[in-house]
Amino acid sequence: MNIKIFNDEIPYIIIDNYYDEQELRLIWEELHFLGYPHKLKRATLESGGATGDAGELLKHNFHRYIDRIYSERELSNILTVNRKLFDDDCKILRQHPHWFFQNVTFNKDFTQVAYYENNDHYEEHHDSATLTALTWLYKEPKRFSGGDLFLNSGKIKIDCVNNRTLIFPSMIKHSVNEIHMSQENLEKRLGRYVITQFGVIDINSK
Repeated sequence: MNIKIFNDEIPYIIIDNYYDEQELRLIWEELHFLGYPHKLKRATLESGGATGDAGELLKHNFHRYIDRIYSERELSNILTVNRKLFDDDCKILRQHPHWFFQNVTFNKDFTQVAYYENNDHYEEHHDSATLTALTWLYKEPKRFSGGDLFLNSGKIKIDCVNNRTLIFPSMIKHSVNEIHMSQENLEKRLGRYVITQFGVIDINSK
């Protein structure tokens, strides 16, 4: 893992090579299992995709919250290996000197797997959580352009790099620019996957 701390305009963390080879093997086994249209479904207003002020859908991708699939977390490869974010009292987060990362706590987290193909994108929005951690994955060589993330109303660009994780406060607005793929690579699961962990504080949780 190569951890980089950023604290100029807004606080965020970038981690390259976040997962090791064994963890990646386990993750890809599950992504192959999940990566069908009847499993990762097209985002709709009814499925809870983010909306704009006029109620329009901002989210244009395929997605599913995988916590809802498994009755026991350890049955999922992804839900098992992604616990490293919270190891040792969130040691990864505490490396950032900003007060948010020094003090952030949560008692629940949810994991979403999303997939982007040609023309998919995510317009500017913020997440209804406390902390957002995004990990991008794709089959190499990379067969698409775009899919980069923009923070702070587009002022900061984070390139979409395989096995890169971006961590930031969920209230910061962010967007994903449009994916472009050639026709021969479509419907082969060669686009952009993202595993998102949302850390939340549930006041009703005991």
